[in-house]
Amino acid sequence: MDYLRSHELLSSSDDFPGDEPHGAGFIIGSNLITAHLEPSPFAIALYVKSKGYSGAPKDFFDLKCKED
Repeated sequence: MDYLRSHELLSSSDDFPGDEPHGAGFIIGSNLITAHLEPSPFAIALYVKSKGYSGAPKDFFDLKCKED
């Protein structure tokens, strides 16, 4: 995971200051360790381009953006 994070393929909570903690890393509970992986915008764009799509990633995934 450190390798992927160092190549900016995984987001870390440091990438979003002021937000709730999220991103890549391990969540250590009482008896359970969970890996939390969140792809970075760069990784998502790379995936979309590797599929041969030339539009916006939100269009590839048919997502609706939330307007402020």
